[in-house]
Amino acid sequence: HTGDWYYKYTSPSGGQCSEKITGAGTRATGLDVGREYTFTAYSNSACTTLLTTASPVSTLQPTLTAVAGSDPGAVTLTLSDGWVITEWLSVPPWIVNKDGVWYVKYTTPAGGVCSTPQMAETGTPPVPYATITNLAGGVTHVFAAYSDSACSKLVATAAPVTPASGGAGGAGGAFGPRVQGAQDPSQQEPPDDPVIIPPTPEPTPTPTPEPEAEPDPPGAVGSVSVVHNGGSLSVSWTAAEGATTYHVTYSGDDRQSWQLAALKHQGTSLTVDDVDASKTYIVGVRAENAGGFSGWTNSPPATPPAPAPVAAVAVLHNGGSLSVSWKASGRAATYHVTYSSDNGKSWRLAALKLPGTSLTIDGVDPGKTYIVGVRAENPGGFSGWTNSPPAAPP
Repeated sequence: HTGDWYYKYTSPSGGQCSEKITGAGTRATGLDVGREYTFTAYSNSACTTLLTTASPVSTLQPTLTAVAGSDPGAVTLTLSDGWVITEWLSVPPWIVNKDGVWYVKYTTPAGGVCSTPQMAETGTPPVPYATITNLAGGVTHVFAAYSDSACSKLVATAAPVTPASGGAGGAGGAFGPRVQGAQDPSQQEPPDDPVIIPPTPEPTPTPTPEPEAEPDPPGAVGSVSVVHNGGSLSVSWTAAEGATTYHVTYSGDDRQSWQLAALKHQGTSLTVDDVDASKTYIVGVRAENAGGFSGWTNSPPATPPAPAPVAAVAVLHNGGSLSVSWKASGRAATYHVTYSSDNGKSWRLAALKLPGTSLTIDGVDPGKTYIVGVRAENPGGFSGWTNSPPAAPP
């Protein structure tokens, strides 16, 4: 499809269809935290031509942590890294971060002002972080984080924290030793025997360790093997030199799209469950270490086992036509249908690669008895034939 794509969320209701999906993927931001959403894609900006619907996904619920600092009246706030980018993949899906800034205030005692300071993302990986000063020492405070400067959209609430006491009124600020004023020398008492204070030895400097050089990216995975079990894939691969973990994806449409099976997987084998029992799959694996990624290595196509035979075929003779139906076969993708009017001595083709489990055969002799044969097919092969009982004319 070379045109534009549009999306909206349909659950909860209220998603607006105006956002366009670019070729590199699109971020949906400003969502409620800790809530489940269902997204749909359309080929027109009015969102009337549905293309596909994604599985429900839940936004994460961040955690706000408040820790009293060593300075009087100071508290350090940290918001959990639930929104932080964990990894960018060169193929879909993408895991994206929460855009924007965060605001905090204390709700106990009353009077906290929202919008100052805001929580800035710092560190590696970056997490929202802020230090609040000039609080009343020895007083228990409860802090809350919000996604808007009006503090109307609550994100998380921290456990109560009590800043250290110190200074007049317990407020923060500058603290240090008090210096007494000098006395008149004539009023000073004569000193006792002098006290010799030994010099303070110079501390031995701690050598600064040389930073370790990052390793080279790992080599590529040598080969990937896949066994199609019907409803699951058994995947294994040769270890890559220098690899610490692996990323695994799989495709059921000849690499037109990919789904994530594992991120930062340790080991050289896994099982992919809940795959289509009638489709052929390709699995891709790439290696990772602190220095980067290897290229992708794809498996040969893994075809499913041949389908089971059709359990039963029912035929109704309508005079000039036959109404045929049968029970679906496990792992079947399509069906072949034939019919005979001479008790199986010769057969005529009624349908080839039929996706459903019923059809009507027109133009039959209204005075003859017919037998209908059905067999299942998938990329792994064919089942045996299953024949109906003879269907006599009315």
